[in-house]
Amino acid sequence: MDYSEMAVKIKRLCDGVELKDYQKRMIVQVNVRDGGDGSFYIDVNQGKVAVEMGKAEISDIDITASSETLIGLARGDLDPKKTFLAGKISFKGSISKVLEFKKIIDKIKAARAEKDKAAV
Repeated sequence: MDYSEMAVKIKRLCDGVELKDYQKRMIVQVNVRDGGDGSFYIDVNQGKVAVEMGKAEISDIDITASSETLIGLARGDLDPKKTFLAGKISFKGSISKVLEFKKIIDKIKAARAEKDKAAV
């Protein structure tokens, strides 16, 4: 899977998700190091989540990993701490921002599950 396919999967996961209790802004640059290396970024702004191709002008965190690792983390199949300690993912930015982003991911997954449940 190349980075553009992965970005589309992440974008679908985030589509229509609103995080009403997150009224800040965080930009996370994601660099994929396999399948045609590329990048995209996740912009969480006042509760709205957007995924865009390319490089952000500024970012709070830069994450680098394989597409397999990133999808596993997004799905919740991989433990972020173990993945980091195993050297499968690296980041630039403060640990507090990384932990904040982990909470955002959990909120996105919960909101997505709620949205999918309501659609049934």
